[in-house]
Amino acid sequence: MGGIKKLGDSFGPCSDNLLVIRAGVLKKVIFVDAPSVFFFRHDESISFASADIHALSSAHEELLLESVEIFKCEELVEDFCSNLLLLT
Repeated sequence: MGGIKKLGDSFGPCSDNLLVIRAGVLKKVIFVDAPSVFFFRHDESISFASADIHALSSAHEELLLESVEIFKCEELVEDFCSNLLLLT
C-alpha cells in the first residue's frame, strides 16, 4: 500500500486513516492478533494541542481528495456517497 503518507503541510494528522481506507480495496488484509500501540488523545498530543489550524485543515483536505479517488474504485463505487459522508 506504500506505507504512511504524510498529509498536509505540517505534522501529518490523518495519515493512519488513509491506510485504513486503502486497505478497504485489498482482496486480503493480514490480521495480527497481538497488542498494538495506540495513541490516545491527551493534553500533550500534537493533534490535540496544536493550534496550527492550517496543518489540520490541509491534512483533512488531502485525506478527502485521496479518499475520493479510492472510493471511486469498482469495489467501493456503489457506496461512494455514504463512504464520503461518513469520512467528513
